[in-house]
Amino acid sequence: MIHEIQDTAENKIANPGFKEIGEKFLEKGWTIKVNQPNRLEFQSPINDCDIFEFEVDQKTIHVSVPLKQSRYKYTTKFSDYYLVSEFAEMHLAEF
Repeated sequence: MIHEIQDTAENKIANPGFKEIGEKFLEKGWTIKVNQPNRLEFQSPINDCDIFEFEVDQKTIHVSVPLKQSRYKYTTKFSDYYLVSEFAEMHLAEF
């Protein structure tokens, strides 16, 4: 079943580069914890410690993903939003 996400102030992604991946998190029930043009965080609906983090600087997009059933995170960086979306979606599927 596909849930249509209403475009409200609560779930409008501040950085358009994260729009596609943001919609996938919202469809799965994750909540936005930080929504700024240079930083975006999603928190799991099941475990408050599971947080995906995206941070943009001048040349790089830093991504931190929680490791399932662990208190650790994996952090990496990318140069474009498409690769970030692919990477995040792959890890989101584990939750």
